[in-house]
Amino acid sequence: MKRYDPEEIVDNLRAAETSPQKVFLQDNSPSTISPRPAPEGQKGQAEGPPAPDSAEGLGEGKPAFSALAPQRIDLPEMPSHLLTSQLLPLLDESVDVASVPPGTRWGFLKRLVQRLFRIVTGKQVNFNRSAANAIHLWAQHGPKVDKALSQILAHLGARDSVLTLMEVRFGDINRTHDSLIKGVQEVNQRIQETSQKTLETRQRIQETNQKIHEVHQRIDDSNRAIQEMNAEVQAVQRRVDQTLQAAGQVRQLGEEMRRETEARMQRMLHLLREEIRSATPPATPLSREGKAEPGITTPVSTASAEALCEDLSYLLYEESWRGPKDLIRKWQEEYVRLIEPHLNALPPDKRRVLDVGCGRGEFLALLNEHGIPATGVEINQACANLAREDGLEVQSADALTFLEAQPDATFGAIVAFQVVEHLPPPVLRRFLDLVRAKLAPAGVCVLETLNPGSFSAYRWYFMDPTHQAFLAPETLRLLCECAGLEHTQTRMIHPIPENERLVPAGEGAERENVERLNNLLFGCQDYYIMLRKKEERL
Repeated sequence: MKRYDPEEIVDNLRAAETSPQKVFLQDNSPSTISPRPAPEGQKGQAEGPPAPDSAEGLGEGKPAFSALAPQRIDLPEMPSHLLTSQLLPLLDESVDVASVPPGTRWGFLKRLVQRLFRIVTGKQVNFNRSAANAIHLWAQHGPKVDKALSQILAHLGARDSVLTLMEVRFGDINRTHDSLIKGVQEVNQRIQETSQKTLETRQRIQETNQKIHEVHQRIDDSNRAIQEMNAEVQAVQRRVDQTLQAAGQVRQLGEEMRRETEARMQRMLHLLREEIRSATPPATPLSREGKAEPGITTPVSTASAEALCEDLSYLLYEESWRGPKDLIRKWQEEYVRLIEPHLNALPPDKRRVLDVGCGRGEFLALLNEHGIPATGVEINQACANLAREDGLEVQSADALTFLEAQPDATFGAIVAFQVVEHLPPPVLRRFLDLVRAKLAPAGVCVLETLNPGSFSAYRWYFMDPTHQAFLAPETLRLLCECAGLEHTQTRMIHPIPENERLVPAGEGAERENVERLNNLLFGCQDYYIMLRKKEERL
């Protein structure tokens, strides 16, 4: 191993301090350190990638990623032969200073200094060795590292260009995305507006459909009303036709009634003459001085003649206001159907019917047509004569007198139509008592009279001057029950024609009030009450 003189080493270090560009070798020949030349084929690459702002970039004014990278620092390179031949041996820890020969002047002191120097420079020698090894490695691998760094910087420059282009593209994409978002927002807003308008349109369509439905309903109501009006018009037309037909029948019936009345008047006048002749005895002839003169007779009025005239007047009244016989027969057919079932339940000898106040005998004729035995009693002599002329069994007598003369429990039914209103209260009570006595057990009684609950009936009540009492249904029922007769039913009859009543109008309470007023003013003119004799228990 070569040994170096410490003094020489110190001198070389001092020389290096004064001239850092020169290194003193072992042969004391200085060598200037020059930068390491670049390897062949890498001179162009060592210059690095083009500048970011050059024309080779993405464009003028475009920022490059390479601008942010640290700038390369070119250091002067040390020759490899200097490192291997001069510097490494100097720094090797195996370098040993030559020992001081014996007998040297100041030898002891030199050897002491040499030992001290070794102690002081031991660690420095190790550090210098490590540094030399690092420099040696750098000298060996530096070109490769420089080449790799150049390639990395070139790739970074190209990637910077790509990133710049991507930034531009992403900027365009972002702007396009923003435009799309704005367009989508506008489309959504228009969709919302369209939806709102669609909802409004649907609502209007529903309202229109509702109105159309209401119009159709009104049209249907109008059609129904028109149909009802047409039906009413047809009904009115039929009524008019029926009225005209009835008017013709009435005229024809009136003509027949006129002829029948004239014939009856002729018969009554004939009867009246006969009765007057039979009731008027010849008077004694008187002279002017009050003495009787022969050959002269004077008619003298008697009580029977006055009664006959009164009966004739009432007959004329009935002919005028009672109505034609056919109408009365039609009304009284209901009573035949009413009492016939009760009569059939009685023994044959108890089925005779008594018609009190039979008048012209319309009900007696109906009973005869149904095969029911019947007897009538009539106080009016003229009416009784007319009934007997028709072949009916009629007694001319007062009702109370006739009933008192009859045996008890004789009749299966006793009827009195328009009679009780002619009786004063005491006579009426006596009449009801006799009716109960003369009825067979389970026999029935039917009483018909004017209805005081109808204002129109008052006209008929006051048209007959012989009326004595206007009996309400409740009053007549009470009097009959007091007489021992059992009430079975009460029914209103003979209603006023509809065309003579008030026309119902309005709805609810108004219509109900009109109906009540109709019942009060134009209610049924008559009613009948049906009674039954209770069976007596022993």
